[in-house]
Amino acid sequence: MGFKRMFDAVEVHEGEPMRVIISGVPHIPGNTLAEQEAYLQEHDKQILGLMLKEPRAMPASVVSMLVPPKHPDAQAATLFACGDEWTLHSGATVMATATALLETGLIPMQEPVTEFNLEIPAGLVPIRAECKNGKVTSCTFTSLPTFVGGLDQEVHVPGMGRVLIDVAWGGQGFFAVIDATQFEGLVLDSAHAKDIRRISAAVTQAAREQLHPVHPDYPELGVCVSIMHQPPISPGTDIRTANVYGATGVDLNNPDTWSTGGLDRGVCGTGSCALLAVLHARGKLDVGQTIINEGPLGIRFSERIVGKTKVGDYDAVIPELTGQLWIYGYTKWVLDETDPFPNGFEIGDIW
Repeated sequence: MGFKRMFDAVEVHEGEPMRVIISGVPHIPGNTLAEQEAYLQEHDKQILGLMLKEPRAMPASVVSMLVPPKHPDAQAATLFACGDEWTLHSGATVMATATALLETGLIPMQEPVTEFNLEIPAGLVPIRAECKNGKVTSCTFTSLPTFVGGLDQEVHVPGMGRVLIDVAWGGQGFFAVIDATQFEGLVLDSAHAKDIRRISAAVTQAAREQLHPVHPDYPELGVCVSIMHQPPISPGTDIRTANVYGATGVDLNNPDTWSTGGLDRGVCGTGSCALLAVLHARGKLDVGQTIINEGPLGIRFSERIVGKTKVGDYDAVIPELTGQLWIYGYTKWVLDETDPFPNGFEIGDIW
């Protein structure tokens, strides 16, 4: 028996399955992490298929792949992928990667607190992990600046009519920030997962086609993902959210194409960063004020704004997120040389 490719990974979750690849990574040309991701997107899409499609994954799956750091101040570096592409940033996956690095000993753990810098394609991310008995009990990261591209933006969705959204940069693209109370009876929980996925995919596609915000450093990245929010359900929380990503092939004139993408099982980190920028722009969140954000399964992140800055002409904020993640497996993934699906596969019942 022969294998064409082989990867070792640490499986981590906070509801959302996140795979941290720690070995088997090929040589990737590029002077920056962003250049390395661009190379993979163009020349080695097989990793995306193997790690993010069946039989090794489901639509709601994310990958972090460790690579040597480029930045002199970084102790580790990683690339991110979800859906069909490599991405600049993935907030919860930052915490998953930090948890895997520390709990496997790839970065020495210092109790009660370990601090280090993780390099991602979007930049350098400071990590602060609270540790006890060899476990990361809480992980905090300071994200890259986020900003609002527009408040109360109107999009038209066939069958839904006029939908108001906010648009904000979250880290890997602009988010359609959707107030779920516009949709009667919609609750951001597992019982309404199909409705969340369908509405989010359609509204995101409408925003992609009808709105055109521009990041000064990434003009090619428009609205690509969404986060829904509604008032809190559980005591001790301030807001409830749900994120859908990887929604492809959506035709607004064909509702049969709207049931696509992955519903984040946990709390979306970059979506939270976009939401913090919106809340601040609306005067609902001050610098230093903390909110508790609850996802569809009841997972909670503590979130706050730790500073202000500028991104081009935009007023921007610096988000800080804290959460806990759990390792649930250590895996070795292989590609048999006779495997009839060398790039993975999708079946239309769930994809």
